[in-house]
Amino acid sequence: MGGGVSLAVRWWSSTVSPGFRRFRTVKVRRRSMAQSADGSGTPVGQGTVRVVTETIPALPAATVIVGRDGPGGLEVLFLRRSNVGAFAGMWVFPGGRVDDGDGADGDTEEERARWAAVREATEEVHVTLDPATLAPFAHWTPPLDSPRKRFATWFFVAPWAGDEVKVDGHEIVDHRWVRPADALAEAVPMAPPTFVTLHQLAAFASSAELADGLATWPVERFLTRNGRQADGTN
Repeated sequence: MGGGVSLAVRWWSSTVSPGFRRFRTVKVRRRSMAQSADGSGTPVGQGTVRVVTETIPALPAATVIVGRDGPGGLEVLFLRRSNVGAFAGMWVFPGGRVDDGDGADGDTEEERARWAAVREATEEVHVTLDPATLAPFAHWTPPLDSPRKRFATWFFVAPWAGDEVKVDGHEIVDHRWVRPADALAEAVPMAPPTFVTLHQLAAFASSAELADGLATWPVERFLTRNGRQADGTN
């Protein structure tokens, strides 16, 4: 990662390349059905996770990976956040917290997140998305002992409809269309879920191939936890 940020991911899933296991800092575990909504309990995979009795409640959130075909294959819309607020200075996908007005009474958590993702794409970059085209990709919950606000986030994938991208200049200060592999190679600052998502997306050569893959994609829920490297740094 750029700017001295180290990242490590450990993933217990048959769909993930063994190459992910060489990282050490942030360990990602798939939640078992026995776990509660806030991520407490025993995770799937080796080892255990320390149960924290006092945690910051995770706020529901949503993000959407907008994809299109570029000259070199599949490209995704990548945004740079301002240097203040959540994920300051990082490169992200469009998204934000789920508001009370997202969705309708009786909607599931996923349905409300879907509408939140559509709204955020409009507000942040003036991109209009059809809620029906959003495909669920994953769900991520941050560490239980995070000192900051925690956002339990649904990740969706949606096709670009051709709208001109216009950043708001406040929360979002820059944007680009980039191949997932190129974003990883440049080592720009990003959060662990973004890093893992780009690795997954890099396996698809085109938007059509991605759409075919999403038809059978195993949507998983992940719980991250903080860790340390051998030298004691985070």
